[in-house]
Amino acid sequence: MDDTGSSSQDQDFSKLSIEDRIVHKNWKARLSGYEELVRLFPQYEDREFQRYAPLVKKFVIDTNAAAQEKGLAATLAFVDYCPQANKYVDNIVAGVATKCLTATRLRTKELASDVVLMCVEIERQDVVVEELIKALEQKTPKNVAATIAMIRKCLNQFGYKVISLKPIVPILARFLEERDPNVREETKQLTIEIYRWIKEALVPQLSSLKPILLQELRVEFDKHKDMKASPERLLRSQQQRQAECDVDGGPGTSSENDAGGGDGGIEADAEIDPFDLHEPFELLAKLPSDFYTLIEAKKWSERKDGLEKLQQLLEANPKLATSGDYAELVKQLRKIISKDTNIVVVSLAIKCLGQLAQGLRKNFHHHAGQSVPVLLEKFKEKKQNVVQSLRDAIDAVYLS
Repeated sequence: MDDTGSSSQDQDFSKLSIEDRIVHKNWKARLSGYEELVRLFPQYEDREFQRYAPLVKKFVIDTNAAAQEKGLAATLAFVDYCPQANKYVDNIVAGVATKCLTATRLRTKELASDVVLMCVEIERQDVVVEELIKALEQKTPKNVAATIAMIRKCLNQFGYKVISLKPIVPILARFLEERDPNVREETKQLTIEIYRWIKEALVPQLSSLKPILLQELRVEFDKHKDMKASPERLLRSQQQRQAECDVDGGPGTSSENDAGGGDGGIEADAEIDPFDLHEPFELLAKLPSDFYTLIEAKKWSERKDGLEKLQQLLEANPKLATSGDYAELVKQLRKIISKDTNIVVVSLAIKCLGQLAQGLRKNFHHHAGQSVPVLLEKFKEKKQNVVQSLRDAIDAVYLS
């Protein structure tokens, strides 16, 4: 959109239709259209929104600061009142994340935040998080820091049972070690916010951080370890349940409270499995092309190299995708454990089998029956490091 000069300062744009105003080249015309929509959206019936729905994504990226501010106000009203607003959340949040969160106008930044939170409230939280994560790839550190702050605010307002931590936790290590101090600080605050909700379940996910940084975070974590976090906002469905409970004159059921309904509380210390915070890893697709050749090589050093590559993948990716066929891989590991004469190679294979069982959990049970006897047979080995690997592997297999 081009901003027309001062020659049309006195033009009366109210004579134009709203549709013409919001796409006009003159920013004052657009501003006038946005102001009218702020007033009208709360009054509209469902079908009346459709004239403007495809254009809302442009409201938030208006090139004029004053018009952009009113465009955000109109967008907020649209998301709040339009029954079909959930269809447009992706483009709205993408525009807000790239063009509004670092605006020079304070009110613009406030409205930008309100729009994102309203998009969560109408139950498009997964799309909101997805678009904010995408926005972290911006090249300007100022924008990245603002986006991280927005993610933290979403979590703070709605809690971890609404805002999924699975796509968020993996980014922490990267941004905690960014060059830009503002990005690092915002990520630190996000990390602390996550700890408020899930407590010690977060700590294993930070194991790759430098010890001095872990120590700094631990100091902050200790301030929150005995405090419960509760959401400050509810989703629309939760608001409805709460309203129904208020009408009935009683508190919500425990299941409603657990979901963030009822009185809006969520138990901050509810158990969360750190395993669930990981994204499933496609191990079979990532195995080196020469993996099976290496583990069957005549030289023990080559067999060792092949298993070490597998172990590195397993250690870096604790949760494995369950869609693949692991039969051949498990078969080869059992073969090495039972028949290989090199104790170093055998020990690595035992560790890999145990990590594979840990990564697949219940999906490893198909292989458990044939794996347990092989592991038990190896308990004849007296070396302590091998015995410990066997114990760990047996434990993992039994849990499957």
